[in-house]
Amino acid sequence: MRISIDKDSDFSIHNLPFGIYSINDSPKRVAVAIGEFILDLVELQKLGIFDALNIPLKVLEVDVLNDFIGLGKTTTNKV
Repeated sequence: MRISIDKDSDFSIHNLPFGIYSINDSPKRVAVAIGEFILDLVELQKLGIFDALNIPLKVLEVDVLNDFIGLGKTTTNKV
């Protein structure tokens, strides 16, 4: 799947901000914005995208970024 990103987007591949999101009453999760979209890191982890990084799901299924950021800059940069 390709994601089209407007050339003037604040959230290009060079600036991917992490944050917390939820839809309606669903549990909060860590995500990243890219273009006009958000990518759910829990779902990406379940697909095996981050297998080499050994990120526990409990770090991504939270309502604050502390534990995720606590993994260190090397890991978050790879994400």
